Amino acid sequence: RRLVRWIAEGARFDAAPIPPVVALEVEPTLRQLALGSTQQLRVTAVDAAGNRRCVTAEAEFDSNAGTVAGVDGRGLIQAGDKPGEAAILARYMGHVAVCRVTLP
Repeated sequence: RRLVRWIAEGARFDAAPIPPVVALEVEPTLRQLALGSTQQLRVTAVDAAGNRRCVTAEAEFDSNAGTVAGVDGRGLIQAGDKPGEAAILARYMGHVAVCRVTLP
């Protein structure tokens, strides 16, 4: 995905160093969903220079309670049919962010 994005951006080669990622943010951070509904996550990387860019397509996602709320590789949460709470973990370049999902 990173290579495809680089080509889409013009495949330029910058000799300048790229600031490292220092933080990861996920939106929304807290969400209440109805049974069977969906929610798309957005993951943003913040670098040392303060620049922000969307890395949702490059992030990895995981749920700690797949029966309550599962998540696919694109960050789409699918609420299950059982009430409860789940934490959706987003990972990118050694950083993590969490979205808490509640199904009343």
